[in-house]
Amino acid sequence: MGTNPANSVINRYSQSWDLPNLFIYGASAFPQNVGYNPTGLLAALAYFSADKLKSSYLKSPGPLVFLMKGKTLLLLAGGAITALAAAMAVSYLGDKAAGENVSFIPARDADLIDRGAYLAKLGDCAACHSIPGRPAFSGGLKWELRLAQSTRQTSHPTPLTVSGASPLQTLIERCGTASLMDIACIRPLPFTSYYNTKPEDIRALYAYFRYGVAPASIPNRASDIPFPLSMRWPLTYWRWLFASKPAPFTAPAGLDRAQAQGAYFVDGLGHCGECHTPRNAFMQLKAVGRTDGAQYLSGAVIESYFAPSLRNDGAGSLRDWSEADLAQFLQTGANSRGIAFGSMSDVIIHSTQYMSEADAIAAAHYLKSLDSQDRSNQLFAYDRARTRRLRKEMRAPKAP
Repeated sequence: MGTNPANSVINRYSQSWDLPNLFIYGASAFPQNVGYNPTGLLAALAYFSADKLKSSYLKSPGPLVFLMKGKTLLLLAGGAITALAAAMAVSYLGDKAAGENVSFIPARDADLIDRGAYLAKLGDCAACHSIPGRPAFSGGLKWELRLAQSTRQTSHPTPLTVSGASPLQTLIERCGTASLMDIACIRPLPFTSYYNTKPEDIRALYAYFRYGVAPASIPNRASDIPFPLSMRWPLTYWRWLFASKPAPFTAPAGLDRAQAQGAYFVDGLGHCGECHTPRNAFMQLKAVGRTDGAQYLSGAVIESYFAPSLRNDGAGSLRDWSEADLAQFLQTGANSRGIAFGSMSDVIIHSTQYMSEADAIAAAHYLKSLDSQDRSNQLFAYDRARTRRLRKEMRAPKAP
């Protein structure tokens, strides 16, 4: 054993100079004395590894090394905190700048309030913001999410609640981007569908919640979602990446007037796609409009139910339904072809049963215009000529 290969066979780790992978445990390097003691071999390997690490990474004196490590950790921690603060600041400023800058607040107008009340029903607001035994729109309904529970917020026109504490601009921001300065980003609100609500309809909604809903001093309940999942500012970045940019509704090309009216409800306040369109890995809708492809309203799993396709793509779909069937289902929850159940029952009870005849027919007319691009699930059609040809081929003698 030594430090010079010229006058020693092994080094101080009992490692052979000629064969680096050979560690010899014992007083001699001769083959007959090669040690087979596993404890000694492991000790030699550990000593070798520790010395290598020391020589490679701890070249400076010990105290100085640990001091440098401490500075590095402080720098890393400071950088992480700075980056987090910057991300939160960008989120805050982005939310503050979101929405339309509107200072005009509509006066009390009976027709405007009535219009807002009707639109609130079309948007199914009561299903999430009202619970039995409490004033309407007082919030408090728990929603079982995949990760935790979320509590619907109240929509009362009082100083203790959202609508009363914020101007019309807030409601426009809320419908378009789900960003509020006093409660940050709203998770359950289907703003990804409300983004196309017309400004005049938002004004009507504001007038209804401001003047048409009886005040009640009921504070919002705290969310049960645990930290860090309770942080809302990351949803600003989700909105920037995946949500549609807020813009008043414009009818897609090629639609008649009734279809455009139906599309405004289906894609907007009706938010049909939130349940009937599948989602990607980051929970964004795979399609938000008819021009986005066959995934649009093609059916999805929601709350342990399968929300069926609203397209006309074969047996069991809306292909078998007439426009009258669809309008009847929206207004009553049942027809000769089916009955509403699961989450759709809430939609019928709180929303679509109040649809006007014209809106119900328009929505049905629009849905019947959706044809699937996937022809693999079409209804079977008997072809007499093809059947005869196949039978003839089967009876024909086969060549040897």
